[in-house]
Amino acid sequence: MICKVIDGKLIVELDLLEPYPSSTGKNLIVATSGGGVGAGVLIAGKPVKINVTAWIPIGAAKPTA
Repeated sequence: MICKVIDGKLIVELDLLEPYPSSTGKNLIVATSGGGVGAGVLIAGKPVKINVTAWIPIGAAKPTA
């Protein structure tokens, strides 16, 4: 995971993963920070922690585009 501050925005870059089931089995995880982790950036002089999960709900309709 890469985090940086550009023009007043926190930019987070995560590698996409091969979808795998969540612990509940209700979603497919496609990207994760692996829990609350240090972002490696400071905001207002304080270190930032981040927690990110991107998922696909199981049974979600396929995009038409």
